[in-house]
Amino acid sequence: MTLLEEITAKCPELIAARDHQAIADAVNVGRTKITQRLGGIGVVMETLGPIDGAALLDNLESMSSTNSAVKWAFVLINRGELDFGSSATRAMIDLLVPGAIGDALKAVAEVPDTVTAQQVSDALGGI
Repeated sequence: MTLLEEITAKCPELIAARDHQAIADAVNVGRTKITQRLGGIGVVMETLGPIDGAALLDNLESMSSTNSAVKWAFVLINRGELDFGSSATRAMIDLLVPGAIGDALKAVAEVPDTVTAQQVSDALGGI
């Protein structure tokens, strides 16, 4: 989706007012992008807490003996090098850790994707 399409979908009523900052503020609500975020045991424990984090790590450790993908992901977790922003990692989280816990793990690689008033102006062709 282009920025113009996003503006049109999220705040068509603000376009006529030409208040580019108000449009940028409206577009920025909930707008994120996925970045590289390397982490391991510490990220899991910090994100999920000691009980849920330890339970997940225990489950992954036990699964690693029968699931090759989990085995190698667990190696990266132990080294602190699992990329929580990687599409492959995020797909594996969706399969193995559905729901709120999986969403929390994926969120560690999500950062705000801020649009400026100037970008709004440019997208609207200067109007």
